[in-house]
Amino acid sequence: MVTYESMNSADWRKDTWIAPEDAGKEESASKYNTILTPANFANLAGYTGLKFKPGNNNKDDYTVGAAVSIPLMRVEEMYFIDAEATAHVSGLAAGKKLLEDFMNTYRCNTTAENAKPYTSTSEDLWNLANEIVRQKRIEFWGEGLTYFDYKRLKIGIRTNYDGTNHPKAYRFNFSNGYVAPRMNFCFSNSETQYNSSIINNPDPSGVESAANK
Repeated sequence: MVTYESMNSADWRKDTWIAPEDAGKEESASKYNTILTPANFANLAGYTGLKFKPGNNNKDDYTVGAAVSIPLMRVEEMYFIDAEATAHVSGLAAGKKLLEDFMNTYRCNTTAENAKPYTSTSEDLWNLANEIVRQKRIEFWGEGLTYFDYKRLKIGIRTNYDGTNHPKAYRFNFSNGYVAPRMNFCFSNSETQYNSSIINNPDPSGVESAANK
């Protein structure tokens, strides 16, 4: 919800989610790149993601629909890594330019009147890194990529707010500058039983306050 509303209006990736005003309307299905029938489309709630599709658009035969390639790294990730690294090495302006070039070349619909719909407003490296991670959240939604960015940069997480659509077990607020204990995975009991040399991460149970759950 928050991610969707923060997207640039010219960003075509916004159409990989159902806009709230289109939810429940069969006539809105034609606006989206989907294999769903209008009737099935109308059953979906606003903000439902339409990004993932079965192989060959076959949702009836799993031997076809599930036979898909899973990329270990997409080229888009390299663009974002380059922008962040360049900002640290060559300065903020250089990093911002790479991010803007990527967005306006590959992700935003440009026009003669608006050839550069996306402009970074970041005034320092911290804000630029946050903006790059936000773009990665949009780009790699559902692919589980930004988890380590949040740990690496110690970015705060806010999923507990009025109107949130996050599952109750995953509602929490963490401040910038910290890595929340629950973000450190623990080794399973079977692993530690078979390998006594393993030093496990601390059990995060009970560490966080109830207000953050």
